[in-house]
Amino acid sequence: LNLTEARIEKALKIIELDFSYSSRMSSLKVGDNKYLRHLNCSNSYLLGTATESQTLDISNCKNLKTIDLSYTKFTGLIFPENNVLNSVKLTGSSIKNIAINGAEFLNSIDITGCENINRFELNRCNGMEVINVANSSIQNFIVTNCDNVTDVNLSGCKSIAGFDVTNSYNIETLNMKGNTSKIMEDLKLYSMYKLKKLIVSQTTSLHTIRLPKYLNEEEAFKAAAGQEAILWEGLEYLDAGASSLVKLQYGSADVEDNVVDMSQLNNLTYLKVNQSTAMTEIRGINYTGNLSSLFNECKTLVKISGKLKNTTNQSTFHSLKERSEPLKQ
Repeated sequence: LNLTEARIEKALKIIELDFSYSSRMSSLKVGDNKYLRHLNCSNSYLLGTATESQTLDISNCKNLKTIDLSYTKFTGLIFPENNVLNSVKLTGSSIKNIAINGAEFLNSIDITGCENINRFELNRCNGMEVINVANSSIQNFIVTNCDNVTDVNLSGCKSIAGFDVTNSYNIETLNMKGNTSKIMEDLKLYSMYKLKKLIVSQTTSLHTIRLPKYLNEEEAFKAAAGQEAILWEGLEYLDAGASSLVKLQYGSADVEDNVVDMSQLNNLTYLKVNQSTAMTEIRGINYTGNLSSLFNECKTLVKISGKLKNTTNQSTFHSLKERSEPLKQ
């Protein structure tokens, strides 16, 4: 068969549909097919071009486990609530928005090459551990109540205006390398209490980073005011090399001074700030490691206070304008 249109509803015995590599098919309607498990429309490059079929509604396919719309022209996709999906593949498609709620078994979403995507939203998708939307055109990134997400890659994104990870408390790694979107002007990470690795290198729009405020148990319990206290042990890995970082602070309250405050980062095992273009002061640094290129080409940096221990014999400072007070080493 070489169909141009398909409408499938209440097909009680169909478990799998495969419309991949169709050269003519432009329209697909999938109704209430409660036993459908797998839907593959990949590489059907005309699918979704029919006016009435630009959005694929699978909201009544509540037992669907895998869907592949790679290299199709669908611009919208309506998912069922509280579904059993475990794989969504949209590689190279024309999808503009993703909103998935209550997919407890979902563990894979591929939006590689989706040049038109604006909104990426997951809620209560506890099977997801790694989210990689690098180099995408996403404008709104919303990952809420996703208990098991530990790794988020937003590197190379240039259009993000909204960033919400409310109640996704277990994110340990956040990669925003080369992210020049508006949120980098004031990067609010103060609710990410499990954050250990932060990469913000080559971010030319970065100004302020706000990290969680409370480090020790006493402060955390006091702040919790009778609720469950969340402890933060601080970053272990910070890469801000070749960035425009000016201020690093703790908590949501504004701090007037343009200072990179490292006084609560006592567990750092990796630190990179070389070639920073706007940083003027680092305060409270406490770091042991290879310092040979740590401050290399930090031409705006004029003041450093804290404690440094160099594990090599190589020189620590390169191309610094001024070091206005001595460092403990």
